[in-house]
This record gives sequence, structure tokens and C-alpha cells, in this order.
Amino acid sequence: MATIKDVAKHAEVSIATVSRIINNRGPVSDKTRKKVYDSMRALHYQPNEMARALQKKKSNMIGLIVPSIQYPFFGKLIEAAETICQQKGYKLMLCRTGENENNETEMVSMLEANKVDGIILCSRLGDTAIYTERTTLPIVSIDREIAGLSMITSDNYEGGCLAAEELYAAGCSHPALFGDKTPDYMAMNGRNRGFFEKCKNLGMTAHYIPVTCALDNREEAAENFLQGLKLYPETDGVFVTGDALAANLFCSSRIKQKQIFNKLPILSYDGLEISELLGISTVAQPIYEMGAAAAVQLTKEIEEQEEQRRVVLPVRLIRRESTQNYKKGGNIAEMDFEKLTEYIDSLYEKYGIPAVDCKITKEHKTIYRHMTGYADFEKTSAISEETIYRLFSATKVITMTAVMQQIERGKISLYDEVRKYLPEFGQMKVADWFEFGFPVKWPKSSEPCHYAHHAIRIIDLMTMTGGLSYDVNAKEIEDVRKETRNKATTREVMRAIAKMPLAYEPGTRFCYSLCHDVLAAVVEVVSGEQYSEYLKKNIFEPLGIQDFYFHPGQEKKTADRVCALYRGIFGTDDITADDGELSGGFQITDNYESGGAGLSGTTDAYSAVIDALCNGGTGKNGARILSEESVRMFSVPYTTGQMSKDFAATGKRGYEYGLGVRVLTDGRYAKSPVGEFGWDGAAGAYALIDPVNHISIFYVQHVVGFPKAYSEIHPKIRDIAYECMGD
Repeated sequence: MATIKDVAKHAEVSIATVSRIINNRGPVSDKTRKKVYDSMRALHYQPNEMARALQKKKSNMIGLIVPSIQYPFFGKLIEAAETICQQKGYKLMLCRTGENENNETEMVSMLEANKVDGIILCSRLGDTAIYTERTTLPIVSIDREIAGLSMITSDNYEGGCLAAEELYAAGCSHPALFGDKTPDYMAMNGRNRGFFEKCKNLGMTAHYIPVTCALDNREEAAENFLQGLKLYPETDGVFVTGDALAANLFCSSRIKQKQIFNKLPILSYDGLEISELLGISTVAQPIYEMGAAAAVQLTKEIEEQEEQRRVVLPVRLIRRESTQNYKKGGNIAEMDFEKLTEYIDSLYEKYGIPAVDCKITKEHKTIYRHMTGYADFEKTSAISEETIYRLFSATKVITMTAVMQQIERGKISLYDEVRKYLPEFGQMKVADWFEFGFPVKWPKSSEPCHYAHHAIRIIDLMTMTGGLSYDVNAKEIEDVRKETRNKATTREVMRAIAKMPLAYEPGTRFCYSLCHDVLAAVVEVVSGEQYSEYLKKNIFEPLGIQDFYFHPGQEKKTADRVCALYRGIFGTDDITADDGELSGGFQITDNYESGGAGLSGTTDAYSAVIDALCNGGTGKNGARILSEESVRMFSVPYTTGQMSKDFAATGKRGYEYGLGVRVLTDGRYAKSPVGEFGWDGAAGAYALIDPVNHISIFYVQHVVGFPKAYSEIHPKIRDIAYECMGD
């Protein structure tokens, strides 16, 4: 068996160099790194993980405790957690308790004896002392609130409300909830509470039919249900609290014989495949995302001593035949947007905004569109559907879509190092001192620096924690402009950026920066196409979109359609015409295609993209640009601890930062649902994507440097829109 000495000899380097490469520590050239990796492969060398673990006082193992592996819910959780653990260098040890307290106690002791670094916990047991008093391991709980521990759950209360609303829309007045008794301390109890409270608000009288047998006992469950119908004969709709239980009812010979569900609307909960096979409407939990979020949080607590946090992910209604056949029709006609129109029309008088456009879609239908103002400085030409707006940072949503496509296709992974695709980001230096602000200036190479402890990863770029700046006028960037006569390509600019030290250690702070621009360059490399061509072929053309441009001012036919750009006067609420300085946006050169701020387009073009995202990745024309699973990942928050505090400085109250987008995590501060995501742009564009209700909102104005767009106008647009839609 080859040893580290053999590798060093074969690669003609020192043992210390091999050690630095294995442990990703210290400066090593890409050439030397490649030589060592080649030697390791040639000699079939495997690092001694146990010895490394003992040295680091880490086992790189995580325990996952579940009550059962029979139920598909836990299968999805396990798959997600294992995927993240593998990407982050951890092995997963699976423990099944059968909901037995003695078993669970033994499992915890066994995991401690095996020196696991932490535990992901799915427990329904009442006694939590085993976790709060008898172990010091980091623990992340799923669907269970335990004092002092992080918890990952879905919005059960909202799910119960969605179920009640669906049965109400199906014409029910006396629905019944069928499910087992859930302990008060379990988060899933919220779905029962939400259902009954929403039924009461809607004027329905709801009943509870308890399950007193094992959930997988089909005929006994059917007997419980039939006894409940005898007790409440007025029942005209059913909410079953789990897909597996609903499937047992559907497949019961007694239920089939009586043809009950040919007469009553029914929906269930979880979003498992069995509900699709049987045509049952369901409130779908983001099960995979819950498992992934738990693994991400636990590894952060292990590696970075991250603070504990409570994460609530959104649920969504999937409507199928079991309720759709009873629907009374859509409620779009009942919506009244007069208040929103009045507010939009007031923006010129109140703030001096010269032109605005707003479009709202729901389930691919345009339910609201209103525009007002002028496209030119002279105020002679009204804006129209053909008007092109500079989107600035609203571009980021589209870049995130492109990156997620590459992850889906297996071309890149969340935890890949960026230097794998862009070698110029190999061994980066980091400034010894960092001052948070915007924009953060690039450190100078002459200033005190050290080698980065970790390489920049794809996820660091997606979460704005890559250590980069948003200063596009740094000396290295100016130099490449001059050298190429302002014709440098995106890759050439990336090489210039990579010459500069990072502002902070990757993955430790949130700082708004050029991360999305670097991601666009990664997409170019893995796709083999110029970024604009990639977007055209993989997003725009499939959705039937034509009106997106990186340099609209370079051609007469598009230049004449670009809306006049204004700017706010610093320190005042006044607005003036832009003198041309900002018209190029963040286009560093004539050939540069900025993935973070470079696109321009029409309202209809942008709306078509976010309409696809809010409908699970499928456009109005049926074209799929992302899987539903990938879209749901956008609703997962990633900022924690110090990064969360950094993001709070952006003023987006109630939101955290996810994979390149803001994510609503606290429903107290918005009329939109938890899990709504999107971003905005420097000229005041605002994108909202609501995957729960399949709603998209796109609002656009054309005034750069006007802070009240973000602190006042955007929140107002959001909340008034949801009021008009009946929340």
C-alpha cells in the first residue's frame, strides 16, 4: 500500500507539500497540485482518514436518527442529507429507532462511542433530556422544537390553511380532518391547527376523525374513517394528514366498494409520489430541501461553531383530480387591483418616478398589468410593452437559473472548488483586515495578506460569501480595459479579478459583490458557449422569449427602445436625468457579459422567466427550464450567524439570503408567504417569485441610486398586491 512518502517521492516534492495539498492548507501552485494528484492516482494512494480524523479530533461522520425507513418521507430526507454530507466530506451513519425511547437512548450512546461529529434528529419522543442534558454533540432537529437546538421544518400552519382553502374552493362546508393525534411539541401539529383555524375563518364547520391504529394498517384505518363518517354524516370533504394514510384509504376494499371518493373531495399532505399515482391533491413539503438544510446547518455548527437557528421552509399545493373535479372555478375575477393601480399612479407625484411598469401572473395567467409614464427625457413617448429596461442586479435571478441547470445536468456541484473550472482562482490571498460595507474595495497586493484557508467554492459564489468586491474600477480591471481597448471578454476580466486579494475568507461573511459574474464565467466554461448564447439556447428560446440583451445600446433597433435612465441625487429625494455614466450598467467592457448586472429586457420577457420559476420551472408554453426540486432549493435560506447579520444590513426585513436570491423566512413582515424569493436591480426593478401560490410579480422603474425604491416602494407593491389578491 502506497504511503505519503511514496507520493512525495513519485511527484518529486516534499512530504509537507503533499500534506498541504491533502489538507488544502497553505500556498501550492496549480502545477504542483496537479503533479501530486497525478502521483496519488498512479500509486492508488488513499489518505488515512482515521489518522487524519484523530489528528483533527474529528471523525467526519454524522449520525442520522429516524423512527423508520419504511415511510418514503424519511427516504427522501436521508437521500438529501447523505448527498450534502458526501459533498462536504462526511460519512452518514443511519440509525432507526422504531419510536422506542430505549432504542433512541442506545442509538445516541452508540453514535457518541463512534465519535460522530454531530447528529441529525427526527424524533417524536416526549423526553428530550437525552439531547439537552446527556450529550454535548451538535444536533439539528427536523420537525421537532427542542430548546437549545437548531430546527428545520416546513410551514405546517400554512399547509393546513392551504388544505382548508382548497376544500372551501371545492364547495365544502363541513370538511373533516383524518389523522393521528400529533403531540403538541411536534411542528407538524401546526397543520391541524392551521386547518381548523382557516376553516373557521372561511365559515366552515370542521370535524376531527382520529386514527387509532397503525398508519400502515389499511383496513383498520378504513374502519376508523368509516366510523368517523357515521359520527359526522354531514362531512362533505376530507383532509388526510399524510399521503401514505390517504393512499391506504384509497386502496381499501371497503372504501372502494362504497365509492366514497367518487362523492367527496379529498386531499392529503406531504407530496409523495404515491399521491401523484392515485391522483390525490396534496400539500407538498420540501422534503429533500429539509434534509439538505439540516445537513448544511449541522456541518456549519461542526466546522464554524455556527449559532443555532430555526428554519421554516415553504409548502405548496399540488392540485389533482381528487379536488379539481369539484372546483367551482377560479377566483381571478374576484380580485380587485384598484388599490395597487392607485399606488403605482401615485409614485410620480410622491417620489418623482418618471416611468413604472408592473405585471403579475398566477398559474401562467396575467392577472394584472399596469404601466404609466414616459420612455424619454422629453416626456413625449409613453412607455409600452416594447420598452427595454436595464435590469441591473435583477439579472442575478436568471444567472442562478443557469447555474442550477448546470447542477441538474451534473456539470458542476454546489461544493466544487471554483478553480476546477477557472484555474486563475487557484491559490488566493486574503487581506489580513476586513471592514464591512458597500462597496467593499479590493485589497491591494501590497497590503498585509495571507493565503486563503479554503478555496472559493461554487456555493460561496451563490451565497455571496466568496470574498469578492463589487468595485469594477480597481487597477487590475482598468489595466485589462486598456490592454484590450475595452474589448476584453468575460474570461479575460475574470483573470484580472483573480489577481487581486480577497477581502475576507471565503464562506465566512456575506458581502454583495461580483460573485454572480464569476458564476457566469463558470457557465461559459462548462457549457463551452458564450454566456449570452447559453442563456438564449437554454432559457430564453425554450420559453419563447426574444427581448433580452447584454448591450442594447450597441444596435440602433434596440437603442431606440431603451427607457431613459434617471439617477437619485445623493443625500436627497431628488431625481435627475443620468448623464450617461450609468447607462452602461456594470458592463466592464464592450464584450463583457455580466451575470450579476448585465441584462436588459422588456417587462414581458422578464415576467416569462419568473412565471416559469413560480410554476415549478415550467413556462406558459410547457417548456421546462428547471426541475421542481431545483426551484424549491431557491426557497432554502443559507445565511446564518455573522453572514445573517451582514445580510440584515441590506434592510430586507424578514428575509435571509439563499442561493443567489433573497428568501422570506419570517412571515410577520410581509403579506407574501414564507419561501417567496427573488431579487431587485440598481434602477429599481423588483422580482418576486411565489412557488406556494404560483404567483410572480415584476415591477420595474428606471432610477438608479434611489434607496426608497427598496425600503418603501417594493414592500408596498408586494403587500398591496397580496391584499388585492385576497392574501
